[in-house]
Amino acid sequence: MLREPRCVAGTHRDITEAKATRERLTESLQQLRALARRLQTVREEERAGIAREVHDVLGQEMTGLKMDVSWLATRLQRAADAAGGGDGDAEQAAGLADLIPPLLDKLQAMSQHIDVTIQNIRRISTELRPAVLDALGLVPALEWQAHDFTKRTGVPCDLVSNVEDIELDGERATAVFRIFQEALTNITRHAQATHVGVDLMAADDVIILTVQDDGVGMPKNMEGLQKSLGLLGMQERAMIFGGTVTVTGAPGEGTRVALRMPLT
Repeated sequence: MLREPRCVAGTHRDITEAKATRERLTESLQQLRALARRLQTVREEERAGIAREVHDVLGQEMTGLKMDVSWLATRLQRAADAAGGGDGDAEQAAGLADLIPPLLDKLQAMSQHIDVTIQNIRRISTELRPAVLDALGLVPALEWQAHDFTKRTGVPCDLVSNVEDIELDGERATAVFRIFQEALTNITRHAQATHVGVDLMAADDVIILTVQDDGVGMPKNMEGLQKSLGLLGMQERAMIFGGTVTVTGAPGEGTRVALRMPLT
């Protein structure tokens, strides 16, 4: 005859506290990401404001200065022509003829220096906040950045996209653009590349940006790689929006930076 069991052996573990801890950690992570996103937004807003000030104020001041230099050069040239024509006192005319050419040369040098300064002002303003990103959207901004990279470095940078433009909110578009900028900056500093290929795809509510160079590739010793390539900064920008950035490569085989980010 079988007997009914009198007791049941088992173990019990209270996971209430562990579950609460996980929930607190998840909430803290979400708060940190929200804070990081806000900080990035504030930083971009500040950069946009500085860019406008640099372009509008300094640009206008330098343009006015160039106009003044041109005015002086015109008046000096007229005086030189009058002195060469023999008008007035001969001795005074001879003195003007000796004095004016060096002054004209100096004004010409000043005008050229002003032109260079105006170009630098435009470059700094654009680097702070490219107007094309706000005016035309992400894809034209990436195309402009690739063209500018080739212009500055002499390294061809070809961008291929399966869309004419991608509908992204301003914060995500800025994050993608800044990650692309950082990838090109790393290529300039470290890769010694002769060609850069860029693929941009949008599918299944995800944007995928791949930057491949044919440079020296990744070192065997991976220690410090994140700091040297700025990978941490790119990953942080992507992580704010639920994205990822991976860097792969091998010595002599180039480096590949891949961004994957949800569109919304």
